[in-house]
Amino acid sequence: MRKIFWQIFVSILGFFLIKELVPGVFIHVIPGQSNYLGINFNQDWQILIFIGIVFGLISFFLMPFLELVTLPLKIFGRTISSIILNMFLLWGLAQNFPEIKFEGRFSIFWSAIILFLVNTILKTK
Repeated sequence: MRKIFWQIFVSILGFFLIKELVPGVFIHVIPGQSNYLGINFNQDWQILIFIGIVFGLISFFLMPFLELVTLPLKIFGRTISSIILNMFLLWGLAQNFPEIKFEGRFSIFWSAIILFLVNTILKTK
């Protein structure tokens, strides 16, 4: 149980760092549309925490399966495959939440690297 809460915390921290450090990444409330699970979000920090929770849960439950499926990529190294998986998950998150937007060529790439570094430093993967 502690591992899932730790993964959620790390994801929230990662998204905070992404929002502050990566140009072209915008996480903001869309007035009248930012309503999930019956919760109306009014502040940017609220949607940032919610997206961090969703990404943490997706990472916790889906990442072991995705790592198994991408086992051939492990030949090229753990770092590259983890970054590619994070990019895929970030893209999927952006497709489902209009509050997060990646602009430019490298914004999703740098976001995936930040999530990888935060996870590696805090050893959640």
